[in-house]
Amino acid sequence: MGWNIKQNADGTVSLVDGAAGKPDDAVIFGRGATDTDITWLALRNATGVLTYIYPNATADGVTVANTKP
Repeated sequence: MGWNIKQNADGTVSLVDGAAGKPDDAVIFGRGATDTDITWLALRNATGVLTYIYPNATADGVTVANTKP
């Protein structure tokens, strides 16, 4: 088992779990779709759905959503 970093075609970067049977992308890092100053990370839940985590508008907390910022 090992972890690898992968550059994706859409410009995001993934941390990939090398264990057999795991989804390809364990953690994904990227920039906001409408505001590229925003950096987000995405984690997969138990069913494989991506959950995005990024700073809130006032920069004193985080937002968790199922859509990219």
